[in-house]
Amino acid sequence: MARGERGITLVFISLSLVVLIGMVAFAVDTAALFQEKRELQNGADAAAIAIAEDCALNAQPCTQAQAEATAESFADANAGDLKSAVEEVVLDTANRTVKVVTRTETASGGTIFRPFFARVLGFTGTTVHADASAAWGFLKSKITMPLIISYCEWERETANGADYPTPIPPPPDTPTGLGGLHGINEPTGTPAWQGAAPVLLKFHSGTNSADDCAAVAGQDTDGDGRLSGGFGWILDDDGTWDCLVPLEKGDQAPVDPGASPTTGCSASELKNLIFQKEVQIPWFIDSNDLGGVNGWYKVHDFVGFYVTGYNFGGQFKEPGSGPCSGATFCLEGYLKHASTDDGDLGGTGGVIVIKFTE
Repeated sequence: MARGERGITLVFISLSLVVLIGMVAFAVDTAALFQEKRELQNGADAAAIAIAEDCALNAQPCTQAQAEATAESFADANAGDLKSAVEEVVLDTANRTVKVVTRTETASGGTIFRPFFARVLGFTGTTVHADASAAWGFLKSKITMPLIISYCEWERETANGADYPTPIPPPPDTPTGLGGLHGINEPTGTPAWQGAAPVLLKFHSGTNSADDCAAVAGQDTDGDGRLSGGFGWILDDDGTWDCLVPLEKGDQAPVDPGASPTTGCSASELKNLIFQKEVQIPWFIDSNDLGGVNGWYKVHDFVGFYVTGYNFGGQFKEPGSGPCSGATFCLEGYLKHASTDDGDLGGTGGVIVIKFTE
């Protein structure tokens, strides 16, 4: 090979090595950079939700100092090397929001994420950031089952929201997940309600209806001074015949007058939706008591309810013959404190929403 050709070959090899190093740098360093971003984002997400939960559920003091401590803990726990920094925590208790900003932190306390190969090309590193925002408050609107309970029931069973009775736990030797109501094995992980008497809500019309109560001040549309107790069905008029309907606080939800579930909601669908599950049920504080196509309920808020049984007639019974029988239609379970990450904020009581806003 001529000397000139050898020189050209060396130049070509040198250039190829630079390109190869650049490709390796791009592949390895980009992957490491994305991993750093992912860990910081996971930390910011976990911290924001944890702080919102603490504030919403009073699990920890809703203070700036506590929020910063919580953020630091979750940011570090989600880092591969257990090291990340919290750059900022913006806690707004008036508007019930929190924002957490995380950034790179090295073992030595530095803030620069160093590349492995790209330094050869002159890239010395950067500070990686991530942020997450969350909010908390009461549930304003949600797509939920077309069933609604009376304010009477919520007021009676919870002392107007001041006290949700704690069910009696089973004996210590009761195996987890066993011995549920009606002889049914409750799924492992559900609350231990085996020894408690559940609430039995009756359909609000007919000979077996629940007692009425005094109408809510300023909400008595029909002027009879009474509010129907028990529960009723809402007409599914959203264009889709199923077991779900969109509802919002303040809605005048049209009445479905039958004792059985709304048209289009099959027995199997209803069971999968509510049986032995926690659901968010709206409650009404006013109705015009007209029934039929001219009737409506005024939606006030939503309440958590763990369903242990029901009898809505025909095939709509769980478990077996249901917790009531014959002409008595009922819904059985436990009113409870509940939270969700689904639905819109803006209610005034009942179910708590904790959700990301960014």
